[in-house]
Amino acid sequence: QVTEDKAMYDENEKAIRDHQWKMRAARQEGIDEGMRQGILEGERQGEIKGKLEGERQGEIKGKIELIRALQPLLYLPVSSEQELRAWDLPRLEVMASELQEKLRNRTVS
Repeated sequence: QVTEDKAMYDENEKAIRDHQWKMRAARQEGIDEGMRQGILEGERQGEIKGKLEGERQGEIKGKIELIRALQPLLYLPVSSEQELRAWDLPRLEVMASELQEKLRNRTVS
C-alpha cells in the first residue's frame, strides 16, 4: 500500500511539474510573440515617422532654397542657410509667400 501511495504521489507531482513547465513554456512563447509583434510594429512606426520627417525636411529645404533664390532677385541680402534652418516650416512658408508676392508685384508695376 505504501509503495502504491508513493507511486501515485510521484505521478501527481510529475503531472503538476509537467503542467507548470507547459504553462511557463506557453507564457514564454506568448512573451516572445508579443516582443516579435512589438518589434515589427515599432519598425513600421519608425518607417512612417522617418518618412514623414524626411518629407518635412524636404519641404524645409525647398523653402530655404526658394527664399535664398528670391532674395537677390528683389535686391535683398541673402539669408544664410543656417539662419533659415533655425526657423520652423510655417515661418519659412510665410517668408517664401511674401517674397513671391513682392516679386509678382515688382514685375507687374
